[in-house]
Amino acid sequence: MTLAFNRLTAAAPTLPEAHSPLPALIALRAVDRAMRDTTRSLAAIDAQASEARSRLDDETTARREAAFITAALEARIRRLRESQRQRSERSARQTLDELVDRIQRRTEADNRGLKMLVKAFNDFMESHLAAMLAAEETGGPVIGVADEMDVDGGVDGETRSAAVADLRSLTEELLNASVSGGGYIELDRDSAASRFLVRARVAHLAPNDARRLRLADFGRQFSR
Repeated sequence: MTLAFNRLTAAAPTLPEAHSPLPALIALRAVDRAMRDTTRSLAAIDAQASEARSRLDDETTARREAAFITAALEARIRRLRESQRQRSERSARQTLDELVDRIQRRTEADNRGLKMLVKAFNDFMESHLAAMLAAEETGGPVIGVADEMDVDGGVDGETRSAAVADLRSLTEELLNASVSGGGYIELDRDSAASRFLVRARVAHLAPNDARRLRLADFGRQFSR
C-alpha cells in the first residue's frame, strides 16, 4: 500500500487542457447554484417581509379600530353623564317646584282658614261676647253666669266696643307671643277679657304670677 500511495502522489495531477470548456462549465454551475440559493433566500425573505407587512397592517387596523371604539365609548360616556346631570337637575328643579307649589297651596289654604276663623271670632265677639264682657268689666255678672239677654240692654255701645277691642288686642298679643316663642305676656290689669280666656281654657296664668298670661298649648292635645 505504501508503494501504491507513493506512486500516485508522485504522479502529476490530471488537469484539463488550456482551451478546455470544463473550468467555465464548473464556474457556471457554481454561479447557477449560487443564483438559485440566492433566489430561494430572496423568496423566503420576501415571504417573511410580506407576512410582516400583513401583520403590521393588521395591527395598524386593529389599533385604528380600537382608537375609534375608545373615542366612541368616551363620547358616549360623556353624553350619558351629561344626560344624567341634566335629568338630575331637572328632577331637583321639579321636586323643588313641586315642594314650593305645595307650600304655597298650603299657605293659601291656611290663610283662608285663618281669615275664616278670625271673621267667625270677630262675629262671635260682636254678637255674643261684647255685651257680657262689657257688663263684667263694669262690675256686672261673670260671663256664663248671667244670660246674654239679661245684660245686653244695660251696656252702652262705647263700653261694648272697648271690651271687644280689649279681648281682640289680648288675643293678638297671646298669638304673637306663642309664634315668637316668648310664651307669657305681661298683663297691665286684671280684665274681663283675660278672666274669660282663662275660664275658657284658651290661656293660662303663670303658676306664681297672676299678671303673666300665655296661650294654651293646643298642639300637645293633638299630639296625644
